[in-house]
Amino acid sequence: MTDASPEADTLSDELVRLGVSPLAAKLYCTLLDDGPRCPDDLAQRTGSPITEIARSATELALFDLVETSEDVLVPLDPARGIDALVASMNARLSHAAREATTRFRRYERTKPTTGPEARVEVLRDDEVISVVARIEAGARRQVKVFDTPPYRDTSFDNPMEMRSLAAGVTYRVVYARDALTAPGRYEGNVIPCIAAGEDARVMANVPAKMLVVDDETAVVSLTARDVDDHHTALLIRHQSLIRFLLSTFEICWSIARPIEVPADPADREIGPFEWSILQYLSVGSTDDAIARNLGVSRRTVIRHVSRMMEATGAQSRFQLAL
Repeated sequence: MTDASPEADTLSDELVRLGVSPLAAKLYCTLLDDGPRCPDDLAQRTGSPITEIARSATELALFDLVETSEDVLVPLDPARGIDALVASMNARLSHAAREATTRFRRYERTKPTTGPEARVEVLRDDEVISVVARIEAGARRQVKVFDTPPYRDTSFDNPMEMRSLAAGVTYRVVYARDALTAPGRYEGNVIPCIAAGEDARVMANVPAKMLVVDDETAVVSLTARDVDDHHTALLIRHQSLIRFLLSTFEICWSIARPIEVPADPADREIGPFEWSILQYLSVGSTDDAIARNLGVSRRTVIRHVSRMMEATGAQSRFQLAL
């Protein structure tokens, strides 16, 4: 077996994050690097018992990542399998969001939710903007965020976060994929924040819009549309609810993919346009979304992706983005 490449290690980590067992992820990367192999060969190459190889092969087949042809395991394009894994994770997150709603309604029936000392307050209209600004400005240690469209504010500047990062406050942000494919937002908002020190990840969907400051105070909407269409959110200081929100955040964080600031295209052997395409591929953008953001046709995007896959030897768009 050839030495594992950095790309293989990255892909293996991503698959494990999506719920694939470590050995199955390792086998899939081995098949991508070395080509189709029989189970006995894989057992010898990985030093794993044949029973574990068989179990991992069955797992990969269930995820549509391999197929068996004459007792040889053949790697498949991961697109379909990845979609199934992401759908499973999203189902878990949706369940967590429903549980949060249920627990809050139970709390609402027994505790006051109005007044300046209330531990859960309903915010409306301009209160949302002013309260978010106030509690974020008061951050001393860390801020955790779920970021998802739609957006009321069409500007991309984020001076509050920039000042807090410069002052040493840690930001951990999980973006919904649509947040990165909204026209201009990835380049104008996300990349500058990451460059300033934000620790960012992306996943298909997040269960709510949420901002948690110093693990003590949160502003959250249980549906993303509540804040931007109805200008309504919840200000939460109730510590049992805060702990639940933090637990939900950590689940999302563990399965989301890290976002890294792209290198200067001048340091790469590709042009700026191709590098822009790779940026969007790396966060899971569709061809239509890439074309819309770059102001070109979908056919143009597909043509450039095909050329880059051929030039790099990538066997899938997923591998190319890595």
